[in-house]
Amino acid sequence: EKYRALFVSVADRNIKLIIKTGQPPQVLVNGELKSNLPYTDDSGIVVNTEGPGVSLTAESYGLSTVYLGENEYKIQVNGAMRGKTCGVCGTGDGETKQEYQKPGGGVAISPQSFIQSWVFAGETCTDDCKLKREFVKLDKQVKLYGTDVKCYSTDPILQCMPNCKPSKTVPVKLGFHCIPTDTVVNLLDADFSQKCVDMYETREAHLACDCQC
Repeated sequence: EKYRALFVSVADRNIKLIIKTGQPPQVLVNGELKSNLPYTDDSGIVVNTEGPGVSLTAESYGLSTVYLGENEYKIQVNGAMRGKTCGVCGTGDGETKQEYQKPGGGVAISPQSFIQSWVFAGETCTDDCKLKREFVKLDKQVKLYGTDVKCYSTDPILQCMPNCKPSKTVPVKLGFHCIPTDTVVNLLDADFSQKCVDMYETREAHLACDCQC
């Protein structure tokens, strides 16, 4: 059964917000189902339904709103968290040039590649996430300074696991590093993240997969 879930860890609570089509939102706190909403506790956490979704607030911990809907997530922090956030929320300090910071500290060249860098990839096609992160080869002939070269992305993007086919994709702008065509490359071990960018191109990243595991 398909569903959308959002995990929130705050204070000593591990909270799971769940949305299933045609059903009321579900809330689990430390693994225990809370059937009667709103849920409140002595730490100031409040969880309640909001329209078709469910929201959580914990102002004393810097969370103004954590919302899970049928087609969206929303996270809003208060002023106490200025400069203290990371990940897809950015740093929250008002600076914009470094806003698309990836887990390794570099800055992504596009919103799509930024979001891709923060996705928790799976390990096998039996996992809930059937995507893996990998460097990809540019699928066209390229000449650089008059020499035939092959080019690989300097950022890994999400691709379906073996025995899976993409059912949903999105174009992602990537930087590519190019090397002579006779250079042997093993993509399983290769890391082009520290290489210089020779060109920019767009490749299709995978968002969902159909698998036969």
